[in-house]
Amino acid sequence: MKDIFSKRILFILLLVLLSPCLASATTYYVDNRGTNNSSCGTTSGAGGCATLSYLVGTRHLGSTGDNILIAAGAYTDNTQTVLPVGVHIQGAGSATTSITTNVTNYIRAQSSVPTVDGSNEISGFNLIASSSNHTGILSTGRNNQKIHDMVFTNWGENIGGIWISGKYGYNDTSGGYWANCVGGEASCTFCDNNKSMTVYPLSTDWATGVEVYNNTFINSKMSLMVIKGGKIYNNTINNDSGTDISGIGHTGYFYSGIEIFNNTINMNSISNTVIAMELWCIGEGSKIHNNIISGWTSFVHHGLGKGSNTYSLEIYENAFYISKAMAGTNPNIEISNAFSDAAIYNNYFASSATDRGCGRSIAIWGPSVKNNISVYGNIFGLQYSSTTSEVIAINDFDSTSSFNNLYVYNNVFDCGASRVAGLLYQDSTGVVTNSYWRNNIVNNMKADFILSALSSWTGHTADHNYSYNCTTNYSNPRNAKWATANNVITSTTAPGFVGSGAKPSPYYLLQSTSPCIGAGVALGTQYNTDPTGNSRTLVGKAIWDIGAYAYYPAFQPPSNLRVQ
Repeated sequence: MKDIFSKRILFILLLVLLSPCLASATTYYVDNRGTNNSSCGTTSGAGGCATLSYLVGTRHLGSTGDNILIAAGAYTDNTQTVLPVGVHIQGAGSATTSITTNVTNYIRAQSSVPTVDGSNEISGFNLIASSSNHTGILSTGRNNQKIHDMVFTNWGENIGGIWISGKYGYNDTSGGYWANCVGGEASCTFCDNNKSMTVYPLSTDWATGVEVYNNTFINSKMSLMVIKGGKIYNNTINNDSGTDISGIGHTGYFYSGIEIFNNTINMNSISNTVIAMELWCIGEGSKIHNNIISGWTSFVHHGLGKGSNTYSLEIYENAFYISKAMAGTNPNIEISNAFSDAAIYNNYFASSATDRGCGRSIAIWGPSVKNNISVYGNIFGLQYSSTTSEVIAINDFDSTSSFNNLYVYNNVFDCGASRVAGLLYQDSTGVVTNSYWRNNIVNNMKADFILSALSSWTGHTADHNYSYNCTTNYSNPRNAKWATANNVITSTTAPGFVGSGAKPSPYYLLQSTSPCIGAGVALGTQYNTDPTGNSRTLVGKAIWDIGAYAYYPAFQPPSNLRVQ
């Protein structure tokens, strides 16, 4: 009994000693009915602090999950808020709560590397810049950061509404993006002058557990860098009324296993400096899917590789949709510069009028080795372009390396007569080997594909394609380096689309009388799922249909492809 009593006394003493570490979270209040003074913030209403920066700057906020509640109202706060780890900020709602500021990095949540558990969560108000080209929220060196249900207004192009990164740096002074590397640079350095000198992040450089969701960006960019396993979803970026403001990235770098989905991104123009999404050095199972993107995207420069994943990058079930009068030479999707193991599938590319669109839908080009790129199950609809443009452009510019293994399977090209070809192999100093053009429909275009006179390119196959009403066709034997068979070239029998209703479905579904049914070739389990999620071999089909959609009599429209 005495021994039990002694243990109880010891346990109580330990609780007393550890009680500071077990402190519970505290709730603080910002309220425009209150005033900034030494006792504000402990109650709501008149007892709240008048500004967020004053409360955070004068209270000893801990890392125990302290909460700051911002009451509905319009606030002006021109002092920076330096946010400790573990603190949450929650506004009463972005429709009723706003903070206007002229401060760069208004909320600054910064730690050094190795990255630490930040566990900051910010939500529920409209953060408005009174002058653009600043940063609304800056978070670096912290993991488990969440920003959601916010509005970011007029933060411009320079950094934008938010900047979240692991190791921090953006120039030759601070690290990160370096214009001129000479060798021996620190980790997490992108070398613009020589991409092969790029130094990848250490395991402790990455920001992990990042989530950005349910936000609206108005004339404001989202900057994300050195992110591992982050999720960016259900955001709307409306930069179509601003001047030269990008969407996500624009010279952003280092992304491992990031997932970007269910976002809507609207751009004002298409140029080298206005881009919907630009993510350099991306890989290790990253996914871009189910987004609506008006503008162009770029995934380039020495990807991280695929790691243990099937692909380094998957781009699927997106709608690339140009909805306003803008046109440029940049592609909807650019894969370039030593990028391998990517898949682009089940996407829809379209524009709403002949004065709108990207120069190409997909461009795979640039120096250094590129391997294993798959393009399948896509619908390429009406696209504006000049008479010299094509849907998919292939060009390897590096004479010291090669591009190996391109798979273009089961796509529909219905882009109008202004497109010169569905697929164009351009002359270059590099070597492209082993490419496959199979089970594709090309409808009412100038040509199905064009192969330039490339004496060193070998190992190519074009078979089981259907070309209708094209001015020029090259699917049948033209070059001894191509193995061709079972291609249909006709000007009398259309491919047999449903031809009515919404695009891409049901418009591009096959009618029961389509000559493309059962006219293809089986291409393996990797490509067996069509844009609806149905198996191409369902109900015992040994031979695939040509085109993006497999034909079934009781076919239902797809629910997994976002269209506009």
